[in-house]
Amino acid sequence: MRFTPLAQTVVVLAVSGAEIATVWGESGAWDLTLYGLALAAVAARLRLPVPALLATLPVAYTGYLVLAPLFAMYQVAVAARSRVVTLVCAGLLFLTALASWYPAEPPAEWTPEYLLMGLVSAALTSTGPTALGSLARARRELSLHIAGLVEAQERERKLSARTAAAEERARLARDMHDSVSYHVSLITMRAAALERTAGAAQSREAAASIRQLGAAAMTELRRMVGVLKEGPGGGPGLRQVPALVEESGLDVTADLEAAMVRQWPAAVQEAAFRIVQEALTNVRKHGSGAAASVLAAPAAGPGSDGLLVEIRNLAPAPVGRPVTAPPQNGGGHGLTGMRERAQALGGSLEAGPVPGGGFLVRAHLPARAPSPEPEPKPGPWPVPEPLRARQDPEETA
Repeated sequence: MRFTPLAQTVVVLAVSGAEIATVWGESGAWDLTLYGLALAAVAARLRLPVPALLATLPVAYTGYLVLAPLFAMYQVAVAARSRVVTLVCAGLLFLTALASWYPAEPPAEWTPEYLLMGLVSAALTSTGPTALGSLARARRELSLHIAGLVEAQERERKLSARTAAAEERARLARDMHDSVSYHVSLITMRAAALERTAGAAQSREAAASIRQLGAAAMTELRRMVGVLKEGPGGGPGLRQVPALVEESGLDVTADLEAAMVRQWPAAVQEAAFRIVQEALTNVRKHGSGAAASVLAAPAAGPGSDGLLVEIRNLAPAPVGRPVTAPPQNGGGHGLTGMRERAQALGGSLEAGPVPGGGFLVRAHLPARAPSPEPEPKPGPWPVPEPLRARQDPEETA
């Protein structure tokens, strides 16, 4: 059972006061003053252990009261920042207790037995509380060390779990590359052969569409395999958007300079990249022949703190094939995925036609995106910092 510091102080004062009551009738004004000083010192022993012990030494010299010095010496042994301080205080208490047995004028009853009794009594008065306090100190240090070991074991366990997850991701990436890419490449090659050999124009057009879809699937598969190998935080970001725009084969202008001057979280950058990627895919599907623009910049306006991403169709399609927006219902999985990416970070996404033709996708991604738990770093097991750095002034006797 562990008492609060206040409760323990009350108990210590009550016991010390009871000891004073046993010699109250035989004490003068000077003795009562020393007793009151000793009680005040005991009450302050938690915050000022060494001054409290020094204040109780006069009471120990009287030879009538010993509990207040014992409590103060115990607290010194528990809380002293140096063992030298503890030994010096124990020596002062020993000499004070010994002096009470050997006055300046030797009495007639001094005998070898009397001298030995005084020596043993002074030694017990100083070494008893010192040993108990040192034991309590060692117990606390051991508890801190065990807590440090448990914390280190937990970090090692998390590290092992993350390592196993990384190995599993790498295995899945290899399996996906070996199996799925093989079949997709076969589909692409056969579609290319059909495109060259088919007689009907409609068949050639269908084969060309299958070939393009297969090539896009292979590109996306390679990206996904890279994400699986790299793990969380290893996906593409804003610096990969120019390459994405160049590979798209569309007439796209990108303005990313305002966004590149700031370091965004990895999750925000990857979400921005995926939104641009999906939006350009929609431009290629539903707005063939239309020019587009990509803008990424810090969000403007009071209270705004995030990344603004806009993908806009700039020009209508050629005559006879107007620009159409991606369907909002029944198959608009691209818009749904983009919206879910933004909402997962606490942001928002708006999409819809713009006056004069074309389509606009605008996403707002907060700057402080949720981040995964930091990777534990392997290393030597931590050594708890010295007790003096963690000593709670409310620790008690």
